[in-house]
Amino acid sequence: MTAAQNRGGKVLCHVCTKAFAQSAVRPWSAVRPGVSELIDAAHPGWEAGKFICLTDMAKFRGAYVEALLESERGELSALDQQVIESMQSGQPISQILAENSDETATFGARMADRVAKFGGSWTFILTFMAILIIWMVVNAV
Repeated sequence: MTAAQNRGGKVLCHVCTKAFAQSAVRPWSAVRPGVSELIDAAHPGWEAGKFICLTDMAKFRGAYVEALLESERGELSALDQQVIESMQSGQPISQILAENSDETATFGARMADRVAKFGGSWTFILTFMAILIIWMVVNAV
C-alpha cells in the first residue's frame, strides 16, 4: 500500500487531501507535464506515486489551457473564457437543437423527418425484404 492510499482501497488526492476510489483519480504519471508544473507550483510535492481527483484535475487543466491561450493571443475572448469554464465544470457548451426544431420546421422538413424515421426502421426493412422475396418467387414461377 502506497503512502497515497489509505485503508479500504481509497486513494488520497494530493491537492484536496480527500479520499477517492481509484477510478475517480489520476496518477502523477498520467498528467501532462505542463499541468503537473502548475499542480507542483500550487501544491509542492507533486511527484510519482501521488494522485489527483478529477475535480481538481479539471481546475488545473482549465488553468493550463487558459495560460496557453493567453500566451498565444495575449488576452482571452469571451468564447475562450466560456470554453475554459465548460472544461472546468465538465458541462458541454452545445445547445440541444432538437427541442426547438419542431416549432420552426417547415411542412416539407417535418414530412422528410417522418419518411426518414420510417425508412430507417426495422419495420420498413423487414417489410421491404418480405415484398422483395414474394416478388422474386412470383417472377420465378
